[in-house]
Amino acid sequence: MRCALSAAATGQGLAYVFRQFAAAQLDSGELVTVLDKHSPVGESFHVYYPSRTQMPGKLRAFVDFIQQVNRKPGR
Repeated sequence: MRCALSAAATGQGLAYVFRQFAAAQLDSGELVTVLDKHSPVGESFHVYYPSRTQMPGKLRAFVDFIQQVNRKPGR
């Protein structure tokens, strides 16, 4: 992600990252958004893993964290 942002900031291409990761560069004008009408409205995070039955504790903690962070108010 940092490499993509760095490359975009130096004019070497486009970076497709979560908006919050590029917020500082966008706010400063270092980067601008392009192709907004082709970007999905809701940025969501997906985790794919082989099985819930024998999930390592660290992965379980990560999945729980992501679910908590992305939980919408009132849910």
